[in-house]
Amino acid sequence: QMPYSDFIENTDPIYQDFFIQMNILLAENGYTPKIELKKTGYAVSFVSEKPKKTIANLVTRKKGIHVRIYGDNSENYLNIFSILPDSMKKEIKKASTCKRHIDPSSCNQRCKMGIMIDLDGELDKKCRFSALFFLLEDEKYPYITSLLKNEIIERKKLI
Repeated sequence: QMPYSDFIENTDPIYQDFFIQMNILLAENGYTPKIELKKTGYAVSFVSEKPKKTIANLVTRKKGIHVRIYGDNSENYLNIFSILPDSMKKEIKKASTCKRHIDPSSCNQRCKMGIMIDLDGELDKKCRFSALFFLLEDEKYPYITSLLKNEIIERKKLI
């Protein structure tokens, strides 16, 4: 297991401050980074101990580093989607609708059946793996942090 500090040191400096702040927020709330080196670069999962659940991933793609937030409780903070910048709304709109929501026998049977999204008054059940998947850019950092904080609050209610 690579230390998070090594991951930070080997990451483009444009992301480092955000990654440090993200790790502090998640560590304070019981999430530990699990780091793997993949063909495309680093993959980091932030996982809680009990219950063992991932709240977010950082993944490297050709365009840059992306964050995937598992917004399993998004129906409890739908109002946040209206304040997202257009670039993030566009990424959400690109995400596929949850296949299992349409046909419960399709897709992975262990999947939680998507997450609820409200984009400008249109409710949609999006795939939980692609709905909150954002290319990291400065303007998005406060909104990503807000999404994470909202999900943390909702998950704490379930413990």
